[in-house]
Amino acid sequence: YASQSDLTMTGCTVSDNTAANFEGDFGRGGGLYCTGGPLTLSNCEIIDNVAAIGSGGVHCGDSQAQITDCLIAGNIIECGDSGQGGGGVF
Repeated sequence: YASQSDLTMTGCTVSDNTAANFEGDFGRGGGLYCTGGPLTLSNCEIIDNVAAIGSGGVHCGDSQAQITDCLIAGNIIECGDSGQGGGGVF
């Protein structure tokens, strides 16, 4: 979770995480959640993460993302029919 920050990640793996929907926390960004600051990912793997809504892999709210040479796979949202995001990146 990154808020109002510049987040840069290189050569990392983010896997098997869950963002659940608890008491007003809407469960966005099972792998990564960023808001209000830029996100830069390079040569990373974002795999097999789960979120209630938003995005299972990477959720950027009010943020710009630069994603280069990354594998983003196997990420899901549990409320897939809600119109609330995507499995990989939102």
